[in-house]
Formats: sequence, structure tokens, C-alpha cells
Amino acid sequence: MSRFYDLNGSLIAESSPFAGPEHRGLRYGDGLFETMLLMDGCVPLFQLHESRLSESAQILGYKLDSDFFERLPKRIHQLVNAQQSTEYGRLRLSIFRKGSGTYFPEEQEVESLMEFIPMAAGQLLQMAPHLIIDVYPHHRKPINTLGGLKTSNALLYILAGAWARAQQLSDAVILNEKGRICETVNSNLFIIKRDEIWTPPLSEGCLMGVMRAYLLTLFRKLNITIKEIPLEIHALDEADEVFLTNGFWGIQPVMGYKKLRYFKRSSSSLMDALRHQLKNEVIKVKEGL
Repeated sequence: MSRFYDLNGSLIAESSPFAGPEHRGLRYGDGLFETMLLMDGCVPLFQLHESRLSESAQILGYKLDSDFFERLPKRIHQLVNAQQSTEYGRLRLSIFRKGSGTYFPEEQEVESLMEFIPMAAGQLLQMAPHLIIDVYPHHRKPINTLGGLKTSNALLYILAGAWARAQQLSDAVILNEKGRICETVNSNLFIIKRDEIWTPPLSEGCLMGVMRAYLLTLFRKLNITIKEIPLEIHALDEADEVFLTNGFWGIQPVMGYKKLRYFKRSSSSLMDALRHQLKNEVIKVKEGL
């Protein structure tokens, strides 16, 4: 089956080159990206992705077309249809600054590239059974405005991911510059202690996760006590449960930290609630609400 990409609203074949050696994304990592869950042809958290990308573009000085987000659903539909496959899977939208200028960019306009990885409906929002984590010891994440963005510069995460793989771990906990829990290689981190859920606030340098933001609202709607508080490493030793979240996999319970093993009863029920709520979000999108 032929694969296509969407480049600035036009379909291109997978084999077609789109970037030359002077491309700013290639040379400087001058870009942003969003990974979006596609369910039944819809992106249920589209508004949260739009909000994050708009805020991120403003921070980096990117100039998006005034109708960029208005045109995006049509571009998604066109790309998914071109694949002649399921309307379920993962979308990755990348935004790059155009032009030259080395470290002194001469333009603020952007170009965008979108790809679609199709999956069967039953593969979405499934929990991995045996996640084992540990703390990445080598580099810490600075606390600044850029820390919350999903940029094309992912060296910290790549190094932490390579370390986790070498240790035969599922994921690695990344600490911020103060030595406190920030996030993991590809997820925000939550801790369940007694009847409360804790997660680091954005002021600790963690990613502005779309699923994180959605779950904060959902938990409060379900009258679950959720606290955004700084977390020291020892919180992992004292937790009843730990789970990870991102915009594609939803909620992923952690089975173990070092030799410690966790329950996942609450995490499983929270995942069930999330699945139900996302189906409702798809219905709202289809009904134009």
C-alpha cells in the first residue's frame, strides 16, 4: 500500500524528498510537533492540541496562517483517505520555521508536514502490562519556558531512552534541575497515594501534555482529589500506584520502580473512564458540538 504525507496541505508520496540540506528543522531542530490520537476519523482532543500548538508557536515566534487550524481537519481527512486504511491511529504534525539565517532567522513563516500511522481500533488506548521504570541519572531538565514545548530538539529524551533500553527498562524518569521528578521519556507522570493523585506542576519544567491537561479536568469532574505539587524522588517509594500519560496511549500503569512493585487497580478504572470519555468527545466532534 502506498503511503503519503501532507506537506502544507498537499499530498506527497512517501518517497518524495521534502527537505534540503539547509532545512532549519534538520540543521537546528527549529520546529515543533504534535502527536494526535485519531479515533473514528476524529481527533477527540483537537482543541487542546490547537491551544498548545498556538501557545508554543507564539513562544518561538512562529507565524501561523490565520486559517491554519480551520484547514487542519480537512487536511487530516484527506491524508487518512489517501492511505485507504482504517480511520484509527496516530497523526504527527510537525511545524518548521522557513528560510535561512543560521542562528539569526530571517523569516517567521512556517511549513508543516503531517504523517498518519494507521492502527486497528482495538490497538488504541491499550495498557502495557509490565512497565518498569527507574530514574535517569545523567542529565537533568532545565526549568524554563521552553521545557513545556514539544520541539524537534529531543536530545535529552533520546539519551534517557537509550539509557533505559540499555538497562532493560520500559521508561526512564527525568529529573529537573532541582533534582525533583519532572516526567519520563515520552509521558507525564502521576502518583496515587491513598485517595489522592499527585503530579508535578508545569512550573517544575514538565511538558505541557495534552493528555495531562485533559485528565486534570476529567479527574476533577469525577470528584477525584488531584494535586499539582513538586515531587521528590522518594515519592516513588511511597506511592501506592504510579501511572504515565500521553496523548496517544492515554493512561499506562507502572508495574515497578527498581525492585518495588505497585498495584494498578485505580489506574485501570481511570483508564476505563478515559476510554468512555474520549468516545463521548468523538461523538461531540461528529455532531459539531
